[in-house]
Amino acid sequence: MIRILARWWAKRKYVWKEELDAALKDLNASAAQAQAGKRRKEVERLTAEADGIEASIKEVGEKMAKGFWLCEDGHERADQCSCARTGDVAIVHSGGCQLNPKNGFVYCTTDGKPMKLVRTDLMTGQEKYESEKERKEAEKMADANRQAVKQHEEAIKGSEDTATVFRKQAQQAREFAELLTKL
Repeated sequence: MIRILARWWAKRKYVWKEELDAALKDLNASAAQAQAGKRRKEVERLTAEADGIEASIKEVGEKMAKGFWLCEDGHERADQCSCARTGDVAIVHSGGCQLNPKNGFVYCTTDGKPMKLVRTDLMTGQEKYESEKERKEAEKMADANRQAVKQHEEAIKGSEDTATVFRKQAQQAREFAELLTKL
């Protein structure tokens, strides 16, 4: 009688162990999937940041080529006004024009400080050097983000592969537990 009871208990204990192992494997697979999900969000963030940096580089380059007015406090104003016809540059500004020089200067409408025309062809060698240096630093930041995206994508693939392996192992443990219950 005791052997029958011992065998019954051993079988239940073994089935329990296999089912527990399968549940642990499922948990590990879910954790790997969650890690992949986190990394996907990070990939989206880094990609958006890199795209934003590249768009900003392009926008600043176009703005520097066209020219813009900059005050001491960093307020900007486009080098355009309604005094000129489309595509032309105004030689004489009307009295109410915001780019009409007063006392030889164009003043900021926000804080009233003098503004300076910033345009690539008007820059000194040092200013061009510093502008190019800033652009290259921004490009390096965008490239670093792209490299981080590649690394995260590889890690995502690894996490997904790990989850697949754990799910297969869990399924095998369940199948083995079913086999034990039939014995």
